[in-house]
Amino acid sequence: MNSEDILKTYQKRAMETCLPSSKNIKYLIAGAGSETFELLAKIYGNYAKEIRGDGKTPEETATQIKGELGDVAWFLALACELFGENFESRIRAALERQPKPPFSLLIEKVPLDVREFLDSIPADNFIDYPFDDQASLLVEVCKIYGLEIEEVLESNLDKLAKRRAENKICGDGDNR
Repeated sequence: MNSEDILKTYQKRAMETCLPSSKNIKYLIAGAGSETFELLAKIYGNYAKEIRGDGKTPEETATQIKGELGDVAWFLALACELFGENFESRIRAALERQPKPPFSLLIEKVPLDVREFLDSIPADNFIDYPFDDQASLLVEVCKIYGLEIEEVLESNLDKLAKRRAENKICGDGDNR
């Protein structure tokens, strides 16, 4: 699939793997936060190991980062779906914007008491979702690691298709 097609179809294709129980704001916030921190943990954890002398090769690190970026992309697609936004437009806008520092994008907005925060979401499910921050995070980390966003999205869809075929959409761990 060419790069134009993946950006146009990613949201629809990703949401084909979304369970009905996952199509809500609380799951979005909890999952997007979790995946963002998993991405940061891979980046900083690998860097710490590199300093210590037992880090992964740049290729191994990029492969891990690519998987986590795909998970972050899936939650951006869910946010777009829930709020009537367009994933492709959000990514294209992020590609055209001035770069933002990728690691400050969501951290400053993370509440410490997640349950209290989630319980405070109004009944109409309205929140000011940080679409631009999440799209910029995807784009900027791709640049840092020499990854193409389209490659990340295609890899994520392949992983999800495999999990769906093996009935492993639910579960835990990167390598189910």
